[in-house]
Amino acid sequence: MEILSHTREDPRSYSGDLYSSQNFFVAAVHPPGEATSVPAFVPKSVAIAFKQAVESRKSGHYDAAGAMYRKALDVALKNIDPAVKGLLRDRIDKLAAANKLTPSLKDWAHEIRLDGNEASHEEDPFTKPEAEEMHAFMELVLTYLFTLPEQVKLRGRAKEKDTS
Repeated sequence: MEILSHTREDPRSYSGDLYSSQNFFVAAVHPPGEATSVPAFVPKSVAIAFKQAVESRKSGHYDAAGAMYRKALDVALKNIDPAVKGLLRDRIDKLAAANKLTPSLKDWAHEIRLDGNEASHEEDPFTKPEAEEMHAFMELVLTYLFTLPEQVKLRGRAKEKDTS
């Protein structure tokens, strides 16, 4: 990180937030952070929660990551069918019964729900491997729910144009 100082104060001895300090200006951060990726075609409201989960996980805030992966799932399912109401547990089961979730996705969704509850409510801290597993599951859920259907739709449109 390259820091310019308006005073003679050494930034290494500063105990506050350098970004919001009146005495320092952060000129550059090295190495630059990598962008947080979200599967394609994910609605903005879902992407926001997913990005917060990913950024929390990358920062080592695993409890927060677990809670946000659960929220990303919750918001994603509301986007799949806003008419389905109730507790997340019940909505997962209703969407599966309506064939909007495969049996495997239903199981993964319940796993994310339960792990998110654990991250939010248990006394023991959520761990890095648990957060990484949630990330992998959630990324696949989003890919299945939003990316693949849109890719199929786009491919169908392209094929229609080719035959006309």
